[in-house]
Amino acid sequence: MPDLAFRRTLAALETATPLDEAGRRWPFRRCPYIRGRYTVLMGCTGAAAGQLARISIGTTKVLEDSAITVGFTDGVLPNPQTAPTFQFDANQDDEIILELVELGNVATTDVMVWIDVEPLA
Repeated sequence: MPDLAFRRTLAALETATPLDEAGRRWPFRRCPYIRGRYTVLMGCTGAAAGQLARISIGTTKVLEDSAITVGFTDGVLPNPQTAPTFQFDANQDDEIILELVELGNVATTDVMVWIDVEPLA
């Protein structure tokens, strides 16, 4: 099923919405299935408590201001053995909004993300 794996560099105090940025605009950020299950894994190169993530479907938050797992090597994608797995269900045409927030006020932090959507029967 559709997967997306990417690296996003965050500048000091930046908030980014990488699924909807020019050049990426992942078509599956809107659920293509009658019902779909999203899986998201994230890891970053920054220090503890320096980055957080939010995930919402419209106005419903499915992940509230949560720390991103630290200690990753730049470019190494997260997997279920190295990062928490966030899963949630969406209805057809629901838009998934992923926000990455840099709080540490450091020059740059790299966040690696893997996201997948599967149809539910």
